[in-house]
Amino acid sequence: MFAQFNTSTVTQTGLLNVNGTLQVGLMNNSDVDQTGNLNLNGTLQLGDHNDSDTDQMGNLNLAGTAQLGNRNEATTFQVGNLNASGTLQVGNRNDATTWQWGNRNLSTTSQIGNRNGSFVWQEGNRNESDVDQTGNRNDSYVDQWGNRNSSDVDQDGNRNASEVEQWGNRNTSIVDQDGNRNDADLFQLGNRNFSEVYQDGNNNLATTDQIGNRNYSGVVQFGNRNESDVDQNGNRNGSLVIQDGNRNDADTDQMGNRNSSSILQVGNRNDARTNQVGNDNISIVEQIGNRNESDVDQYGNRNWAGTGQYGNRNESTTFQLGDDNYALTIQDGNDNVSYTGQVGFFNGSDVYQVGNSNFNAVGQIGLGNYSLVEQYGNSNISLVGQAGIGHYSHNLQVGNGNFSLVGQLGVGNWSDVHQFGNGNVDVTLQN
Repeated sequence: MFAQFNTSTVTQTGLLNVNGTLQVGLMNNSDVDQTGNLNLNGTLQLGDHNDSDTDQMGNLNLAGTAQLGNRNEATTFQVGNLNASGTLQVGNRNDATTWQWGNRNLSTTSQIGNRNGSFVWQEGNRNESDVDQTGNRNDSYVDQWGNRNSSDVDQDGNRNASEVEQWGNRNTSIVDQDGNRNDADLFQLGNRNFSEVYQDGNNNLATTDQIGNRNYSGVVQFGNRNESDVDQNGNRNGSLVIQDGNRNDADTDQMGNRNSSSILQVGNRNDARTNQVGNDNISIVEQIGNRNESDVDQYGNRNWAGTGQYGNRNESTTFQLGDDNYALTIQDGNDNVSYTGQVGFFNGSDVYQVGNSNFNAVGQIGLGNYSLVEQYGNSNISLVGQAGIGHYSHNLQVGNGNFSLVGQLGVGNWSDVHQFGNGNVDVTLQN
């Protein structure tokens, strides 16, 4: 030992336990307790007022702590066999705590900067945790219960926060945050779930909850103050959220099995909400521009919804109740509005709006109805209502300020409306 007033306490009970401690500085403290056989620990403290506490109970456990700086604190507690823990602290006032219960668990923690905090708890067998923090005042919490779970947390910047909880077996989580004040919260309950969050910017928030087995969630956010909220309850659901810009908001809820949702938002203040209840539903949302809004609700099985918005302040709502319905909405321009509602089975709707301030509403109730709406121009209005079986409607509007109303009841009605020019009006009712 070197310098002055350093303290090292070692207690070993068992066979062939090994410890090595090197302290260089002032008022450093190291406390090591090893109970069992063939445990190994190494402690390095370079600086002043650092504190390290290591407890190992079992056989063939490995622990290492390196503190370079001042007033860092590291706590390692391992119970079981063949566990390994490594802690590196470079800077001042960093705090790292690692608890491992079971066998063959692995934890590595690296803190480079000041006042970073890390807490890792692993209970079970063959769990792995890796925490890397570079910057100041970052905070990470990892809690894993079960077997073969894996968590990887990388925080680069200042005041980032991450919380990971995994309960079950073979779950995997990845958190990568670059910037300042980003927050990621991940919860997984079940087996073989996978969640990953990548955030680059400032003040972004990602929350993911998965309950079930083999679910996947991916969140990528570039920019500032973006928010993503993903909830999955069931098996083999998949969700992907990509947001590039500022103040975008994505909300995904999936309940059932094998549902799929993807949301892409590029721009500022876009808002997308997807809700899926049932099995094998698919929703795809793409918004490029500013202040666009998309709302998709799917209740049933094998429904498909696609939304593409390109421009500013466009609004799209899709509602599907039943099985095997199809709805596509494409908006290119500004201030367009589209509503599609489907109740029944095998209904289909295609909506294309190119221009500004166009309005569309499609309502389908029954079996095998199809509607195609095309609006090219500005301030056109199209209203379609279908109730029954096997209706067909096509509304084409080219120009400005056109109005079309189509109502179909019964079985097998056919309507084809073409409007070219400005201010045309058509009303078609079929029973």
